[in-house]
Amino acid sequence: MVKTRQQQLQDESNALNADIQRLKAKLSEQPDYSLGEGDPAIIEWELNWALLRRLEERAREVEAALRKVEQCGDVCCEECGGRIEPERLEILPETTLCASCARHRAASKKVGSR
Repeated sequence: MVKTRQQQLQDESNALNADIQRLKAKLSEQPDYSLGEGDPAIIEWELNWALLRRLEERAREVEAALRKVEQCGDVCCEECGGRIEPERLEILPETTLCASCARHRAASKKVGSR
């Protein structure tokens, strides 16, 4: 059975939310930050905190793509309104840009960062 883009995004959203909940449970136990003591678990806690922030950002991207699919149908580019290539969607189901618009946006960022 071939999954639709909406199903792929929903599955990814569910998986991300489950990972976020697991990390939040881990992070509820904060290590000892006492002066001079230092708990070795601090490093793991800090890494989990950074991972949580990244997963939450990714979840927001997936949710935005899911809303876009629900609003505009399966495959419209948010920049040009054209069709997003099926090959691109297989690799990046959360994308909201066609390849051309994505290249243009990446080129604009490179020029702006110099």
